[in-house]
Amino acid sequence: MPATMPRDQRLGLELGIDEARHAATLFGGTIVDVGIASPEQTNGPLSAILGGGDEVTTLAWIDRAAQANTIYMNVGCTSDRLRRERCSAASFHVIPSDAMGRDALALARSSSNAVPQAWDASLARFGADTLNQRFLTRYHEPMTSAAWASWFAVKVIWESALRQKSADAKQIAEYLLRDSTQFDGHKGTPLSFRSWDHQLRQPLYVASVGGPPRQLPEVAGDESVRDALDQLGRSTRSAFCGRAHE
Repeated sequence: MPATMPRDQRLGLELGIDEARHAATLFGGTIVDVGIASPEQTNGPLSAILGGGDEVTTLAWIDRAAQANTIYMNVGCTSDRLRRERCSAASFHVIPSDAMGRDALALARSSSNAVPQAWDASLARFGADTLNQRFLTRYHEPMTSAAWASWFAVKVIWESALRQKSADAKQIAEYLLRDSTQFDGHKGTPLSFRSWDHQLRQPLYVASVGGPPRQLPEVAGDESVRDALDQLGRSTRSAFCGRAHE
């Protein structure tokens, strides 16, 4: 991952790596964290690169990941272009896109000054309370969306490598895009990556002033979880990340 990261991304990364290392010891595996100063320094085999800055910086890392035959886990850049015209086979997006945020606000019928989030420090159901408490106890500050995205990205990489019995990036990418693959992010619904834009399907949270966060979308009746979650970021269906950007 980039040697310098925003603080909350770095804290989520640290927590994720430590928990993955603990799990790895149970299976005889290891987790190695390598800081990389620039895209040009991505030499040697890497299971994945994890990071996320502005659009230009993130695109540089994604392009380098494609050249290095690895994958880039985007935990910070919300730009729709990365999921559309600059969609790359090398990129997987954990942080929600701008389009997902707009769709969440539309479902909530919320005012434009509301901010949709991937995570909220007040969440308590589905194991969210224990994750929030682990983060708070360790860092003495609440878990943010960026911290959750970094923590979850590490969890995804580790679990994928474990199930594939391989740390090879190609094997991990193949597993991420299987129809049967899903992950637990403590949000109450199974999370998965979409094949057409490599975006993580996930509910978002929109809080009213002084009120608790509302999870969106809501799964109604016999509607499938994936169909419900695909209400967020629907405009990216025209993308196709089946090959790296040329």
